[in-house]
Amino acid sequence: MENSNTNYTDQKINAKVIEDFLPKPWTEIQELTTKKFQELTQDQSKILFCFDYDGTLVDLATENIVSPGKLPAQTANLLNQLIMKQPVAIITGRQLKNLKLLIDDQLDPRIKLFGTHGAEMGEEITDNQYQDQLQSIQAELAQESDIEFEAKQISLTIHYINHPNPEPLLSKLHQLATSFQEIFRIQEGRDFFEFLPKDINKGMAIHHLQSQHPAHYLTYFGDDLTDNYAFEAVNHYGGLSSQVSKRIKASQAGYLINKVSDLHALIASYLEI
Repeated sequence: MENSNTNYTDQKINAKVIEDFLPKPWTEIQELTTKKFQELTQDQSKILFCFDYDGTLVDLATENIVSPGKLPAQTANLLNQLIMKQPVAIITGRQLKNLKLLIDDQLDPRIKLFGTHGAEMGEEITDNQYQDQLQSIQAELAQESDIEFEAKQISLTIHYINHPNPEPLLSKLHQLATSFQEIFRIQEGRDFFEFLPKDINKGMAIHHLQSQHPAHYLTYFGDDLTDNYAFEAVNHYGGLSSQVSKRIKASQAGYLINKVSDLHALIASYLEI
């Protein structure tokens, strides 16, 4: 896999916050069937396939969102076949080291892996510049029950999927976000709340990949609010963006795939062409 020491904090690309998006409701988003995908890509000899991990390539584990199952062998096989035809990238909010544990050496090394919303490009982050602030946030929440912390090198995610009444917790999290707004932006998704450096998001990973593959037709598949940044970037380049499931109420994606297994079927159909 191609490695790079470039950090997205060094690339002065404007990062919009989720509230700036004007996402489309599901009634305005067309379903991406296998037939429709073939129509959209039939004249594209070069396609760059980009995927989120949780909820996109792999079904979400509702019992433990922090530690789901590993990448299924069948899914790994699809991606390994796909990389033989076109470049492939996985862009996840997880730390790169955790993603590699889930993949468990099943993937072709040519598949590019991006961790921490694109801040890690093939290499793990060792920078500790945000650790004091992140530890302060975690200390403020130490007495909260029914939450799980996912502490990363430069960010902190609070998962509350098992919380019976999250409204007071969310109020406290928003207060903390206001206190640290000069350093972090907040990123909310399905039952999680994340503190991230202000200049990092998945859209920046898309911009980087496009610069590496300028002649390729961009595609991105994701399932959560965090993927809206990538959807917007792909749309900017005239590519294909698709939400996987109706997990969020509205999306920047141009198309909708109903479930993870439908995405797998779409990939398999493309490989047969």
